[in-house]
Amino acid sequence: MNKITRLVIEDEEAARLAEELAARTGMSVADAVKSSLKERLERMPAAKGRWSPEEREARLQRVREISERFKAGLTPEQLASLHDESWLYDEDGAPR
Repeated sequence: MNKITRLVIEDEEAARLAEELAARTGMSVADAVKSSLKERLERMPAAKGRWSPEEREARLQRVREISERFKAGLTPEQLASLHDESWLYDEDGAPR
């Protein structure tokens, strides 16, 4: 991998977005770009579409937490209806 020591943005939209992000966050353009790149890399698989076991478990745990918060806000009737699939099929069992 080539090491970049200087980054020049020649795309007008990319430059405008970097400047807007910097203005909204109060960061320098360089810090705003760096922060944005770090955040994006954190959301991506490490290599070839695969998460490390630690990343996978952390993401699954986050989904579980979100699911539990969602379910906590439901009434018992709403919670029961999550498992009702009758609306998917007609009386003969064929998909609607």
